[in-house]
Amino acid sequence: MKTTVVLSAIAALGFAGAALAQDEVQFSDIDTNGDAQLSLEEVHAVSPNVSEIEFTAYDADADGSLSEDEYQTWSEYKADQEPETTPEAEMDDRQER
Repeated sequence: MKTTVVLSAIAALGFAGAALAQDEVQFSDIDTNGDAQLSLEEVHAVSPNVSEIEFTAYDADADGSLSEDEYQTWSEYKADQEPETTPEAEMDDRQER
């Protein structure tokens, strides 16, 4: 049941954390206090648009922080959701403007 709820929440989320995926920010870059956990505050330092709901959806063990594995899952999901940009698509975009 919990897995279904978490997966449903993940699927319903937007791209508030897109900055994390686009810039390929490493876990260690965000973990400023070096405790091997990411707090919402640490995530906000690099991506202020991440909501508490999105953050909590990836906190699989509900401990209030993201482990490196939880962060990796989140990053992979966001990377899979980003549209692929091909040279042809970029050219089409330019022509439409």
